Order: sequence, then C-alpha cells, then structure tokens
Amino acid sequence: KNSDPILPSSLDQLDKDDYPLVAVQVLMCNEICSVESIIDCACQLDWPQTSLFVQVLDDSSDKQTMETIDNRVEEWKCRGIQIDIQRRKNHHGFKAGSLQHAFPLCRNAEYLAIFDVDFLPKSDFLHKTVPYLINNPNLAFVQTRWTFFNAKESFLTRMQEIALNFHHKCEQVVRCWLSLFFTFNGTGAVWRTSAIKRCGGWQTDTLVEDLDISFRAHYQGWTSIYLEHVECQNELPPTWSAYLSQQYRWTCGPVQVIRKSIRPLWRSKHIGWHKKVFCYWYLLQKLNNLIAFGYFFILTFCLYYIADFSTIYLIGFNVQLIVTILHVVFTPEEWYMSILYVFFENAMLLHKAVATVAGMFNYESAKQWNVTPKYGLKKNNQDMLNNNITLNSPSTMSSLWQPSTWTLKDKWENVINKDYIHCIKINQNQIVALSITLYQGNSRIELRNLSSMEVVISTIESDLKFYLCLLSLPANEWLITEDNTGNMIVMNDNCEIQQQRIGYCNKLKNAALINDSVFVLQTAKPSQLHFHTLK
Repeated sequence: KNSDPILPSSLDQLDKDDYPLVAVQVLMCNEICSVESIIDCACQLDWPQTSLFVQVLDDSSDKQTMETIDNRVEEWKCRGIQIDIQRRKNHHGFKAGSLQHAFPLCRNAEYLAIFDVDFLPKSDFLHKTVPYLINNPNLAFVQTRWTFFNAKESFLTRMQEIALNFHHKCEQVVRCWLSLFFTFNGTGAVWRTSAIKRCGGWQTDTLVEDLDISFRAHYQGWTSIYLEHVECQNELPPTWSAYLSQQYRWTCGPVQVIRKSIRPLWRSKHIGWHKKVFCYWYLLQKLNNLIAFGYFFILTFCLYYIADFSTIYLIGFNVQLIVTILHVVFTPEEWYMSILYVFFENAMLLHKAVATVAGMFNYESAKQWNVTPKYGLKKNNQDMLNNNITLNSPSTMSSLWQPSTWTLKDKWENVINKDYIHCIKINQNQIVALSITLYQGNSRIELRNLSSMEVVISTIESDLKFYLCLLSLPANEWLITEDNTGNMIVMNDNCEIQQQRIGYCNKLKNAALINDSVFVLQTAKPSQLHFHTLK
C-alpha cells in the first residue's frame, strides 16, 4: 500500500520569497475557442507572482488564433505576470517536441505544471499539488483527476465520461494505492524538473509522450502519486471525428511504447521483479483491443461451425458483458446507459484494433499527430445555469466562465412547483419578479421577497405567454414583453398595468435599461434595436 506523503503543515508558513519557482506550461495548436480561458486560468493560479512563470507553447498556424494569444499574453504582462510565448519554426515531435523545445528555458523552475488548452485548473491547484513534491524528493510527478464540463452534452460525451471515470476513479487510484505503475495522463499534473531531466527529457519517438516518460521515470526508480480529490476540468471531444482521431492516437501510441520499453524495463535495477511483472502486464493490456476483437470473431466462427457451442459462447459473451458493464459503477448517474455502453465499446473494437496493428508495425499513420479540435466552455452550460450564482469581479469576458470565479450565494429549492421560471429581475427594493409559464400553457407574474422568497403579490393566471424578458424600471415598475402578439406592458409593484401597447412589434427578443430615461428593445427576424424614452 502506498500511503500519502506527509504534507507540510501549511504553505502559509513560507515567506513569499521562499516559495519554489513553478513554471506553468500551456500547450495549444489552433484551438481559438479555448486559448483565452486556459491562459487566464494559468495566470490566476494562487502562487506568488515572483515564483510563477507561465509559458504558452503555441504551435498554431492560424493567424487569428495567434493574434488572440498575443493579445491575451500582452494583457497579463501588463498586470505583472511573468508570461511569454514559445513558438517553433517546425512542428517536429508534436506535443513532445513542443515540451522539449521549451524545457531548457524553464530549468530554473523546480516544478512544471502542464495543461492542455482545454483544461481549466482552479486557482488553488498548485497549493494542493506542489506540497507533495516539496516534502518528497523522490516523487517525480503528481497527477490529478480529470472531470468534464461537457460530459452531459451528448450520447458520445456520456460514453466517454463512463470510460474515463473508470480509468481515473478505479485504475489510477488502485495502482497508486498498491505502489504499482500508473501513468502521467499528459496534462493536469505537476512534474519535478530534475526528474524530467534525469529521465532523458521529452522524447518524440512515440505518439504518447506521457506514457513514455512515465515508464522511463518508473523503471529509473522515481515514484509518483495520484490525487483523486484534486479535480481539473477539461473538455471531452464532442464530435465523432475528433473522438476517433483521439482514440486512434491513444491506442496506437502505447503499442509504440511496448516496442520501446521491453528491454530497458527488464534491465532496470531500480524496481523489484513484482513491479516489472505488473509493468509487462500493463503493457500487454494495451493489446486488449486486438485480443477482444479476435475473441469475438473466433467465438462467432465457432458458434456457426461447431455444434453445441452455444453454451460456451454465452459464457464467454457474458464474461465480457459483465466486465464492460462494471465500468458504469464509477459513473452511477449513467447506470441506465449500461447496455448502450457495451454496444458502444464493442463498436469501437475494430477502430482500436486497426490502431493497435498500426502501432505494432509502425505504419505511417502511427507517426502522425492529428490535433483534437476544442470548442471551449459553452456559455449555456447547464451545470452553471442550474444554480443561482453571482460574479466575483471577473476582469475579462473569458474569465467569466472559469469555475473559480463563481460563488453560490443562495439556493432556493421547490420555489415553484411544476412551473417554468422564464426570467428573474430584482428591483431596488429587493423584490424578485418571476415570469412563469405553467405546464398547462397559462402564465402569471409573481413578485417575491428576495430574502425569504415568499410571494408578495401575484397576477391571475392568463392565457398570455410572457416572453423571456422582465425589465426593472425606475419608480418600481416592470416592463414585460410578450412574444406571440408583440405586446409591451408596464406594471407597478402591485402588478397593476400602467401602460400597454398591443401588437407593438412581433418577435420581441430582449430589453435593456440604458439609463433612468431610456430603454432599448431588441427584436428578432429581422433583428432591430428600438430606443424608447420613459414617460
């Protein structure tokens, strides 16, 4: 059993000048939707500025992406952050080549935090990881657990979440607990700089530089630790093409590591025979996709040509079925997807078997790195919108969507039973106005006290379907726009109609108060802005 290293009592006991120098390396390549978010997250890590250095490793070729990166880096430089951009003349070695190119420039740093462009580390990430390395000089790296901000976006992302949760919540945890080999996952981790140097640096002869350097560190006697309680959000590939490309690389690359590591592992004098046996078992598992594909092919062949083979077939099939279904245990909310997950994994067998063969014989496709497209954190992400949340002074639009900048203030459950709340606005007297559409199609307006959520006054239910716009006006009045007929209504705090314009403009979309005397309406189809004075 591998007990957790003992942490220092607190990093707060250190003076700012005594904090170790940490270099944060952020890797990107033409992912324009994600570059600003990860740069902001890296620069907002809670660590003394004099001991924090951010490296943006940019392999982008798109001019717009490069300009966006340059502008964001320049903005953080103006705020006093030590940050620079490293660009290469060629993309030799892909991710490993980029890391190796930048490594000599950060050798003064004691530790390297590595993030892919789609990751969103929390501000306390370094405080939760670096102390393990400080207190344990033989520790090569600290790996954290991945979580996913778009896991519920589609069937494809749900299937990926099940597979990756099994890896991060079961495989990585158990291997670390038993002091056996487990891999650095390529991102969301902190490395000791001296460990990278002694292992020979980042090498470019495989597609999985993370597994490669993990093996070299392990059979040279370095240890590592997996922190399940430290989470790091990232994005799952939301499209089939992106997912297939990623899985091809993740399947092909480990087979390349098998060919590379068999002899050095056997000759190693730094680890015992039982750890060597496990490492070989770990490597052979990477051939599992090819074995599983052949397994089903042979069973099906025997079922067709050999009489009374159905019992053996069912036993073999059920074993594989049970093993696959057990993956869902670590994503319990997706239990109803168990059978679909079995079909999904078996459907991927052929693709992964082809990738395994390509890695075994080092085909040309095994030497190509196709960047997985990133689409960034969507603004309508339901995990955020389902909570009542307030902002903590974000400085830029992209930083609005960092998890660390949101704080739950109040949460009221079962406020409206079986109703849809279309919009909430708060006036100066701390009264909340809710535009509500019932399941039956009727609507009403409710005014509630913000501190208790008790109803102050409510309109009678009507057939009107109020649109998603309630605008708090001066003098404690409310502007309501209604979509079906283009009505515009002004009510007071007693829900009495003060003004009403029938059929003013169809497809009213939004409203905003400019100042105490002017408001603006937005319409859709065609999109127009209508400025009005308050009278």
